[in-house]
Amino acid sequence: MTASFLHLVHGHSLDIAVLALALCAIGSVITVRLFERTRVTTGVKKAHWVFVAGLAGGCTIWSTHFLAMVSFQPGVTCGYQPNLTIASFFTIIFVCILGFLVSAVTKSSTFIELGGLIVGGGIALMHYMGMSAYIVAGETHWDKTLVIASILLGMFFGAITANRIARPVTRFCRYGSALSFFLAILLTHFVGMAAFSITADPNVYVPPSLLPDKLLIFGTIGVMVLMVGSGFSLNILDSKSKIEAAEHIRHLSQTDPLTGLPLFQKALQKMESSYFDKGNMTAKLAFALLELEGLRQIREVHGQHVNDRVICIVAERLSKACTENEIIARGRGDTLVAISMQLFSNSSISSFFQKLELAVEAPIEDNGQLFNLHLNAGISHFPENADEIALLPGQAELALTRAAHNKGANIVVYDRNIDEEKRTLSALAMDLRHAIERDELELYYQPQNDVTTGDLIGFEVLLRWNHAERGLISPNDFIPLAEETGLIIPIGEWVLRTACECAAKWSKPYKIAVNVAPAQLTAGDLPAKVRQILKETCLAHQRLELEITETSIIEDHLHTLHVVQKLKQIGISLAMDDFGTGYSSLSMLQAFPFDKIKIDRSFISGVSGSPHSAAIARATIVLANGLQISSLAEGVEDQEDLNFLREIGCLEAQGYFFGKPMPFSGIERMVNPEENAATSNKGYKLALVSNV
Repeated sequence: MTASFLHLVHGHSLDIAVLALALCAIGSVITVRLFERTRVTTGVKKAHWVFVAGLAGGCTIWSTHFLAMVSFQPGVTCGYQPNLTIASFFTIIFVCILGFLVSAVTKSSTFIELGGLIVGGGIALMHYMGMSAYIVAGETHWDKTLVIASILLGMFFGAITANRIARPVTRFCRYGSALSFFLAILLTHFVGMAAFSITADPNVYVPPSLLPDKLLIFGTIGVMVLMVGSGFSLNILDSKSKIEAAEHIRHLSQTDPLTGLPLFQKALQKMESSYFDKGNMTAKLAFALLELEGLRQIREVHGQHVNDRVICIVAERLSKACTENEIIARGRGDTLVAISMQLFSNSSISSFFQKLELAVEAPIEDNGQLFNLHLNAGISHFPENADEIALLPGQAELALTRAAHNKGANIVVYDRNIDEEKRTLSALAMDLRHAIERDELELYYQPQNDVTTGDLIGFEVLLRWNHAERGLISPNDFIPLAEETGLIIPIGEWVLRTACECAAKWSKPYKIAVNVAPAQLTAGDLPAKVRQILKETCLAHQRLELEITETSIIEDHLHTLHVVQKLKQIGISLAMDDFGTGYSSLSMLQAFPFDKIKIDRSFISGVSGSPHSAAIARATIVLANGLQISSLAEGVEDQEDLNFLREIGCLEAQGYFFGKPMPFSGIERMVNPEENAATSNKGYKLALVSNV
């Protein structure tokens, strides 16, 4: 075997052998790069890359073999049988395509390596077909061990080639795959050549029709030049198509596909660049967010497709109306954006927006139908309203919110004093969404007392928000926000559950009064939630009182009546809160099974100095007594207020005179008296009685 390899080394022309190895290395890299594409493509594209990779691989294997054979110098007359030589060319191309196809059909199974084995086996097949086409003037001999070794080496490195491409572990695996393909070709050929030996015999006839070495050199080099050129061309085309695809994606990401308008972020960047490039810093840049009022009705009646066509028509009109220093872009949803620079006076600003208004509000005809839109616009100027151009969209959005609610002016300019307050409220609403999970909400309790005896009879449960950054926030600020955003429902449920859990642990069975928001009543599941909470907290039903405002009843009279009746069936008490401030009516008291009327503080506080308030309070008490409904007066602040309530026969009261709203720590001694707390509680009661 050693003699075979020595014969192999000294039996080749070094310069041609090096050329064969160089072409093999180049072809291996190109083949692997082409085969890579099959891992990231599908369908016809995958089939295309399989074919091209198989063609490149087959050309590399065939050219390397025959160029290396030309470098072989047997010392006797030799040549190549044309038909078998050509057949070996097409055979290896077919086998390479087949092997790459088998590897490419799967992402993870052993078919990957199986395809590589097929390619490696094809290298051996092509080699021995080529050797069969090699005619020499002598007798040929083969070392079977080396023949088998050459076949196994080709198949092994063929499998490694496919494995490193399909199962990479580092970014260098692609180079390892090219090296494996190079070794598969190299070792199959030269180990196979080591197995080959010739005994010269001049009697062996060598036909003159055989292919000579020179012709084969030009043929193999020509095939490799075509293969390399095609490989590079395909790579260039593929890279160019990727660049074009990336550019197309970038264009789509910056352009609205419906109207063809640029997205407002890109348009604003462009205008900002132009504004500073032109160098006239005395001019204003106006950013306007445009809302097309009437689109929602068009969409609901005629469908989304008509809505989209109308937007396109308006966008086209606005774009045509713009000058060099103006641009129309697409905003979020159905909004559009208008940007204008080089504005020097209020009249030029007014002219710009009048032009936009005319373009939007002119009648729109589409397929025989006539539509009319109304323009609402929120505007912000640079540098007048903002220190940075990037702030303009947010300011314009705040101004548009005002424009949409304005009954008069529909084009509104950003006003820091007005719109920043709105922004603050929006930020507060966002924080309110997390107030429960952040444990920022806290219950306060205000005592309710018997007017005659001064006894403590219960507490009204009130809500406070301890914001992490802003501190204690007034209910007047966050309750309207909760109602506007719908958060009042989960917050209201939290208040009810927490209040019941707390009260159930008291040693004194005082009642608790919890306010119910209109949204909780309209939700429809309030009775079921109340029943569930009472069951889970083990609070006695008769200790819970729900307070309902007149507004809640008026919003949906029949639905509220149905809910109230279900609540009464549970066994809890119901009170009408803020009586006298809404649309109080006798029919409401007659229809709804209220247990108590709460007279609003506006009629009680300072009642001794207001004959009208006194008259209303007196009439309300008479009405409640006549209907056999309990009454509670809010806002009792001094002895005179209390004396008046006793005089007119009011049964219960609450207010600062009895106690301010307090956290649980402030009422704990009342609801959970210790051994020495009895005297304190008795003193609290006697102090109230002594004021009689």
